[in-house]
Amino acid sequence: LSSASTWRGGEQQIAYLFEELAQRPQVKAQWILCPKGSEMERRCKAEGWQHEAWRKRFSLDPIFAWRLKRWCDKMEIDLIHIHDPNAHSLAVVSADYFGLKVPFVLSRRVDFPVREKKWSKHKYNHEQVKRILCVSEAVKRIMQPAIVQKGKLLTVHSGVDPNRFDNAKRDGRLRREFKIHHSLPIIGNISALADHKDLITFLRVAKLLKDGGLKAHFVLIGEGSERVAIEDEIRRLGLFEEVTLTGFRYDVRHLFHELDVFLFTSKTEGLGTTVLDAFACGVPVVATAAGGVPELIRNGQTGFLSPVKAVEELAVNVRRILKDEALREYMVAAAKERMRKHFSKRVMAEKTLLVYREVLDGII
Repeated sequence: LSSASTWRGGEQQIAYLFEELAQRPQVKAQWILCPKGSEMERRCKAEGWQHEAWRKRFSLDPIFAWRLKRWCDKMEIDLIHIHDPNAHSLAVVSADYFGLKVPFVLSRRVDFPVREKKWSKHKYNHEQVKRILCVSEAVKRIMQPAIVQKGKLLTVHSGVDPNRFDNAKRDGRLRREFKIHHSLPIIGNISALADHKDLITFLRVAKLLKDGGLKAHFVLIGEGSERVAIEDEIRRLGLFEEVTLTGFRYDVRHLFHELDVFLFTSKTEGLGTTVLDAFACGVPVVATAAGGVPELIRNGQTGFLSPVKAVEELAVNVRRILKDEALREYMVAAAKERMRKHFSKRVMAEKTLLVYREVLDGII
């Protein structure tokens, strides 16, 4: 169950999970339920995934919640996996007001506490929420004070497709489209332009590197609510020539290959699956130690970690990556191996399926 209209990391995890579970004989059937007109509906249609898309007039639409109950009864659904907070609210309304009896498994991807409101406490401790899958140990720790039955909290790290970039084209489209000179290394970030991504810090690192004599180009790939603030900071720092905002792109798979360094500057982060994408693509990572990111990166081995907002240290680490080819190659190889062993979509799906079976064995 997904209520998002856009496509971000959480929606990609649903896609990976759906693809992996489709290969498991234990799963008789699965559907994705999403809002009509959403990016998820578009992807389901394109991929031929079994789905239902309903109109959602506003955030807590009772008709959507009522339809959920009726549809689950009709299809004899055994379990609902809830993937975002609004979907969680809709499922609880369906249970409390319309009699939905299906057990819930809830994914929690953000690293901030549950709000101190009666409704929030109610829905997170709802009797039908049988397990809460936290995407990192950091998220699990943050969730613990709000959850009465601590045993409901489990960590299942997000996963990525290790082969996602195998057939991607290294065709120089980023350099051609934005007229980036072939001699300049490209330092980039791929994410929503959201406050918690702290892309102002990214720009300040760019400014420090420029002032220190590094000739490079900086690219922010994505779109979001902070675009105006980011454009203002680019003007303030005088980075017109050095920074490009590409907007939202459907060809990220191809653009990733053109990055020489992935600079990840979040101030809060549930896990940071884009870091895993960088691992898979063979792009060295310089990151802040926000939320679950230290669970991905072993500092000095699979990438570099710095404290949040540590502009000078981030800049030093970018220089180290660019200057030391042997170090860069070692980190890229170690990161790829760590991703395949611990953070693939296959591992994520297997752990999730074990949770489903545990929940259903206790009910059916």
